[in-house]
Amino acid sequence: MALDDAYHHCAGEARRYDGDRLACALFAPPAARRGLVALLAFNLELARLRDHVREPMLGAMRLQWWRDGLDAIYAGKPRVQPVAMALADAVARHVMPRALLEALIDGRERDFDDTPFATLADLEVYVSESSGALGAAMTALLGGDASAQDLARRAGAAFGLVGLARAAPFHAGQGRWLLPDDLLRVQGVDREATALGRFTPELGRVLSAMTARAAEIAPSPGSLSRALRPAVLPAPLALAQARRLAASGHDPFKVETQVSPLRRALVLGRAFWLGV
Repeated sequence: MALDDAYHHCAGEARRYDGDRLACALFAPPAARRGLVALLAFNLELARLRDHVREPMLGAMRLQWWRDGLDAIYAGKPRVQPVAMALADAVARHVMPRALLEALIDGRERDFDDTPFATLADLEVYVSESSGALGAAMTALLGGDASAQDLARRAGAAFGLVGLARAAPFHAGQGRWLLPDDLLRVQGVDREATALGRFTPELGRVLSAMTARAAEIAPSPGSLSRALRPAVLPAPLALAQARRLAASGHDPFKVETQVSPLRRALVLGRAFWLGV
């Protein structure tokens, strides 16, 4: 497989399954964009494992496949797999500490544990170690130091919290509960009603608390230089999605919480150029 074909595959996956982060990556300098696309595709490989593998042992095996694959990637001899090939090229061209890629893999172990999150703080740890870890890796590829990576991790965590709030109907329909038990218990959420696609004010208050926490931890885009800012752009986009959810009374069954492509471009452009 040619390297250009590998990158074409990665771009297609990102465009289909992670258009929001891809739109953020397009604000990066041209020399870094392909590397960011490889990272997005790598994250998708990990994030979508749960969609294909339910058994924890099989999930652990698939994650280990990628851990072992990092040896070949950092040796410049990746397996003949498009994401691995593109990622190896990105690693060769940019500064990418292996620990950041390993952290992305480790963060997905929780996907194969159906134990509910006990608290909102526990859920925040999960999104920080998954979506947040991707933000840190993107920042490193763009040349950001540990401080910048921490800001991007917070941006990714905010994006993850809002994403889980928006996806509550989808996950409930699958019999998965990715909302924190402490908030569900306090509000008295009817899980059966949610699984059947019925909104309740109690569920709305849980989702409101989650998006409020996202707003608290989201960094300002202006806290980073424009060269690094693409890695924190998911935060203002998530907050725009949260506002759309709030306008519906925090009812994810009622409205498509994805902002329009035009609105997304306006939000990202303002955040990138003005830092707000």
